[in-house]
Amino acid sequence: MRSSRSNNAAVVEELLRIGGLARSVSRVAREDVEIGGARIRTGQHVELRLDEANHDSSRFSQPDLFCPSRGPTRHVALGAGAHACPGAALIRMAAAVTTRGLLRRFHSFTPVEQKWRGGSGFRWPEPLCVVLE
Repeated sequence: MRSSRSNNAAVVEELLRIGGLARSVSRVAREDVEIGGARIRTGQHVELRLDEANHDSSRFSQPDLFCPSRGPTRHVALGAGAHACPGAALIRMAAAVTTRGLLRRFHSFTPVEQKWRGGSGFRWPEPLCVVLE
């Protein structure tokens, strides 16, 4: 990543996949539907677990391993389609600039054991502590 801007994009996508802040979103079914053998009725509330989808072993080999070289992934850390996060481009740009800047200035950066805040929808670090060398 230090030497390649194109690799930077893969690192950012893998960071989003493995540690996205959005954990779930809620929806209400507009009509009866069956998904994966489960019947969902009109008006029923459904919680879509983005964090679980991004760690699905049927989609991602070794899903809990940070691996930017796994190739293009279709994660849902920022939603998808009509319900994609409107700030997705800004999030990706900010993450790329920050990561690139850290790599230029420091030889290594290691997160200290992290505590998280938030509920089932979103989470955030409290505080984010990193050792920079």
